[in-house]
Amino acid sequence: MSSSNEIEEVNAKIRSMQIPRIIAFADVVNIYAQKILKNKLSWLRTSALIFLVTRGGTLTPGQLARIMLRSNYSITKLIDGLEKDRGS
Repeated sequence: MSSSNEIEEVNAKIRSMQIPRIIAFADVVNIYAQKILKNKLSWLRTSALIFLVTRGGTLTPGQLARIMLRSNYSITKLIDGLEKDRGS
C-alpha cells in the first residue's frame, strides 16, 4: 500500500503537468471568444477550436480533418489562419 507522501507526490506531478495546459487553452479560448463576440470568426473556425479545446489540443490536422469532414488541405489553411490570428 502506498504511503500518503507517495500519493501526494504523484498528485503533485499530475497537477504540475495539467495546469500549464489548462492555462494555455484558457488563453486560446479567451482570444477566440473575443473574436467571436466581435463577429470576426467564422463558424468553421469556431467548430475547429471547439474540437481542439475539448480534446485537450491533442488532435493532428489529419484527425481534425476527418472529424470535421474536410480535406487535409482546407484544415491546414484553417489552422494557419488561426495561428496567424493568434499572433495579431
